[in-house]
Amino acid sequence: MKMFRWMPFPSRFGPASLSLLICSWLLSAHALAQTGTVSGRIVEGTSGQPVTGASVQIGTIVFGGFAPEQAALTDGDGRYSFEVSANSTKALFVQAQPPLLPSYWPGIPCGANPPCSFPGLGNISVQAGQTFVADLILNPPGALSGSVIRDDNATPIANALIMARWRATPDLPGSVSFQTRTDALGDYVIDGLPPGQYRVWADGEDAYISELYDDIPCEFSCQVIVEGELPVAVTAEGERVGVDFRLAEGGVITGQVSDNSAPGEPVIAGVRLRRSTADGWVTEGGVQLSAESEFTFAGLRPGTYVLGSYSGCGSGGNNCRAYANEVYNDRDCLADECTEAELIAGDPIVLVAGGMETIQMGLDPAASISGCVTDALSHEPLPGIDMIAYFRPNLPITGIRTIGSAVTGADGCYKIDYLPTNPDVSLRSFNSAGYVDQVYDGLPCLGGNCQPLAGNRLNISHDQDLFGYDMALEAGASISGTILQFPDGPPLEEVAITIYDANGNEIRNFDSERLRSRENGHFQTFGLADGVYYLLARFGDVFRVYGVPKQPGAPGPGATPLEGTPVTIANGQSVVDLNFVLFSDDILIDGFEP
Repeated sequence: MKMFRWMPFPSRFGPASLSLLICSWLLSAHALAQTGTVSGRIVEGTSGQPVTGASVQIGTIVFGGFAPEQAALTDGDGRYSFEVSANSTKALFVQAQPPLLPSYWPGIPCGANPPCSFPGLGNISVQAGQTFVADLILNPPGALSGSVIRDDNATPIANALIMARWRATPDLPGSVSFQTRTDALGDYVIDGLPPGQYRVWADGEDAYISELYDDIPCEFSCQVIVEGELPVAVTAEGERVGVDFRLAEGGVITGQVSDNSAPGEPVIAGVRLRRSTADGWVTEGGVQLSAESEFTFAGLRPGTYVLGSYSGCGSGGNNCRAYANEVYNDRDCLADECTEAELIAGDPIVLVAGGMETIQMGLDPAASISGCVTDALSHEPLPGIDMIAYFRPNLPITGIRTIGSAVTGADGCYKIDYLPTNPDVSLRSFNSAGYVDQVYDGLPCLGGNCQPLAGNRLNISHDQDLFGYDMALEAGASISGTILQFPDGPPLEEVAITIYDANGNEIRNFDSERLRSRENGHFQTFGLADGVYYLLARFGDVFRVYGVPKQPGAPGPGATPLEGTPVTIANGQSVVDLNFVLFSDDILIDGFEP
């Protein structure tokens, strides 16, 4: 019996080296387990021959398109291979020399123009250590052709728009469309089509009734699949001929909508058209009015129609003119938008083949708020006061939005018209006459710190006029004084003054966008209610808070407004002769020359 004796490894494979080798092997095995392989073979569809030199790209579908990560060319047998991250989802795109069409795996269609469909988020799932086989057949394109004529006299229709859309299947969910126009003889050809089933239609546009092949009038520019439609099969290198259309001349319903309260003013609204069928009423569509308050529905089939308006403002446009909606002819709708029952109860519009009907409608403002504004002490009317209606939008929109405004007249009265229906409206004043503004009812509104929605909420219902919303404004106090360069002068002009309330909110100034010192350094603000205020001055690049001297070398303002000396207004008494000193004698300002 032969005995074997254990021999140690040579010195170059000592214990430490052996450990490194084992770790390296383990890391390599781990790395191998984190990848997979995608491979396949690309062949030509009509001959079955391999496609050599085809460009194969693998990557992901991102917002906006395909993002390739690796690329390769097929070998002499049409094969390719990629090593990719395991447990990932990929998309594969292959492009060969013409006439073969490019394609996404497993055959999602592509054409030279328009570009390919995208395969969702990707359709190749790679498992660790496994191989995913993604073979693909590339085909040359096919074509379809036909003609378009009038159905009443068989004359050709030139420049008719023909649409062909590839029909998706559960296995191939792509979507790609092609289009062309007929020539002077009414003939057309669409080539460069990936083989497959297509929906083909002639879009009547403004003159004819759109029609889906074969002889099926269709709604909504034939975008919706209808019962009984026939797909058109297109084969590789083949041309499907005889995809013909006979289009009927379409009718037209046109008209204009006027503002009953302001004749000649443009109307911001829309109209919606419905047609009677054996199965009920169908919507032909809706259009916004033009700048001239006009509308047109063209390419309509013969039948009975009804027409109604809808608001162009929604539930709270930004100062948009909202109207009380109607159904033709002069039938009021009881809500913000005409119901189906209200629409179909309107006067019928009977349209004959190729006919035209012209409609006139007049709309009234949807709702309004009115009242008068007076001086709280003298009870005299206050003209020139802005009255503003707000509403709080639904989330995720934040803040408030203006939905209407008006200015008081010589009698101090106002009317905010064309308000949309809304249950959460507030009302405030806005003036430059030195009065303390209010939020209805009686809540002081402190300039930039005004909270319109803190006041009473108004519920504006459809076609409702709210009146008697009056305000009595109190004359506000003021803060005035002089801006001085140094304690002993001189005064400075054009120094910007900002006023803050006790919460650090900036207060609006009335005489300019930013209050500035005038001749002899004088400044004055107006319309302030009782309260505590703080002042901040800006002169060039220098900021000063009233009552806080700037420390040498300190950047910026040197203090926040609330660290300054408070200026108090009590019992409506103004503060006058306030000296605001910008520089003290012991502070040097770089670049400043007195």
